[in-house]
Amino acid sequence: MKYKVQFLQDSIYQVVERTYEGFNWTATQPPITIKDIPTEIWNPVFQGTLPECEAWINLHEKGYM
Repeated sequence: MKYKVQFLQDSIYQVVERTYEGFNWTATQPPITIKDIPTEIWNPVFQGTLPECEAWINLHEKGYM
């Protein structure tokens, strides 16, 4: 899952996108040390009502609303 929705306040929600920091290895070369393991980070990318968040995700993942 690349996106998830979080409640902020009242009827406002935010879409957060999962990214990785420190991703410096490939599937053929697994991480060797703890610093080579990527860190998962969730960055806010959109705020709105719940239906607006759902539409935003559909637009970005599937190319339609």
